[in-house]
Amino acid sequence: MESRTLDINVMYAKDLENVRHFKFQEMVVYVVVSISGDSQPEQKTPVDRGGGNNPSWNRHMQFIINESSAQQDRLTLVFKLQCERGHGDKDVGEVRVPVKELITTVGASKEVRRGVTTPSRTMQGELNFSYKLGEINDKAILPPNPRPRPLPESRFRRVRRAAHEALESTATAVGLGITIAALRNRGKENEPEVDTEADAEPEAEPEADAEPDAEAEVGAGADAGY
Repeated sequence: MESRTLDINVMYAKDLENVRHFKFQEMVVYVVVSISGDSQPEQKTPVDRGGGNNPSWNRHMQFIINESSAQQDRLTLVFKLQCERGHGDKDVGEVRVPVKELITTVGASKEVRRGVTTPSRTMQGELNFSYKLGEINDKAILPPNPRPRPLPESRFRRVRRAAHEALESTATAVGLGITIAALRNRGKENEPEVDTEADAEPEAEPEADAEPDAEAEVGAGADAGY
């Protein structure tokens, strides 16, 4: 099966629509890149936290494309622009480029500028990226999927995660206490009853050879004197 590498560099975007509820807040945008019609995992850029409506990334990615599928126009390069938010990320827009349009240039890197389609299906802003196609290879191997740098947690997410962990710890402690108490009660129920009467020490019997009373001895002596 003939295939080739497709190197993508997601460069920057301009004049994006601000999808924040409060428009005075700047967006923090990242891009998810995938190839529609192929099972390769998607890849992400880091989040640009200072660019607002004009973010930049300069993130390199690499995919392997099937030459036959590309020639038959069954593969589409998809860029999904996302705004990171504490209560759920929101779509900013999307760019779709048929891979068939890219395979005409091999070897040299080429820059592309495409308009961004918003969720309301209007055009707002543009995305700039570059690409480079490798030579056709019968044994092309998909390179390891580079892990994107972890996205920094927002304050809302940190608080929510801490509350969730505290709730789990409390539930675990309560469950452990209930289990221990149940085991103790079960142990008490299984203990044999002790017969206190059988184990009691017998009462001491009076000694038969007790010494005679002193007065009786004196009387006996007096009778012997007569």
